[in-house]
Amino acid sequence: MYKTLRIVYLAVRAQPYSPAPLQISHLGEKRKYKNPRKNLLNEYLSKVPITDITHYMYQNLLIDLDKRGYARTTISGVNTCANMIFKYAKRNKLIKENPREDVIIPKKKYR
Repeated sequence: MYKTLRIVYLAVRAQPYSPAPLQISHLGEKRKYKNPRKNLLNEYLSKVPITDITHYMYQNLLIDLDKRGYARTTISGVNTCANMIFKYAKRNKLIKENPREDVIIPKKKYR
């Protein structure tokens, strides 16, 4: 049975220790905080079975985010979010190794 990254992410969020979605109050109305890290991961990896995600594929995801102009902190946040998902998948024996290990977060080149 193949599980995609999105399904594993939802399983991680269902854990009792995961925090509730952040509620931001603005002028008396409550809004849910949109998680850009989750959206970016879904954009790239939601259709790929988690067992097929490789280190090379994941590194290229980070490089592409850098080329698209995302801030280094956003890319780092995506990396942290993916680490939680991959750790959960490894703990539950869905994958043998974490493809996020030893990736390099691209640095911005200033002129």
